Amino acid sequence: MASALSPDGRFLALALRNENRVVLLSLAGEETRVVSTVVLNDGARASDPFDIAFGVQGHTLWVLSGALPGQEELGPQPTRIAAFAVKTIGDEATLSVASTLDLVAGPPRALGVSRSQPLPSGAAIRRPPAVVQVLVAAAGQGVNAPQSSLLSLGSQGPAPLATMEGRVTDLLIEPLGHFAFACVIHSAGTAKLAWLRADSRDAQTETTTLWPAAANVTSCAIDVQP
Repeated sequence: MASALSPDGRFLALALRNENRVVLLSLAGEETRVVSTVVLNDGARASDPFDIAFGVQGHTLWVLSGALPGQEELGPQPTRIAAFAVKTIGDEATLSVASTLDLVAGPPRALGVSRSQPLPSGAAIRRPPAVVQVLVAAAGQGVNAPQSSLLSLGSQGPAPLATMEGRVTDLLIEPLGHFAFACVIHSAGTAKLAWLRADSRDAQTETTTLWPAAANVTSCAIDVQP
């Protein structure tokens, strides 16, 4: 199960894996309660939600779905990114599908959403249009591919951003929107931090080791101060 807290702290979204559902909870008041539930896809080979994240203003909930481990017998399932509109009235809220997009990628591994605040109308300096708003990590093509592919979703649609050796377990776009960071686990259990430009400027991917090779390291996560 994946979860995401709305920027204002009033709602908690849960992605219920193997149930093909996203549930929105209201945290206001004395009791936590369900205010909205959506089914991603009611098809026979529906992709299950893997990761979720709110947009910086809380008006959009991004949902990354695809084949989960152990579902190989169900046949091919698309790796899909969906944007849900979040409409709130007081302590109530509803989710509705705004858009969906199937990605040419392997099973999902991580989702990162920009934390940068949009500039007000009339601002003299504007962020370049190529700045990444949503970043997806997926397994490389092929059976048991050791690589992870990073795709950026901008105004022009999905585009390949980088290919990394190892399995990406977490993604983050820092608050200014210039750099993306990824936690990567290699086959020997080595945990590394990788970072690369998330805007239109060219730069090579850099890495540093967080933890040496260890058999019990299977995942890592990353966060930054606002």
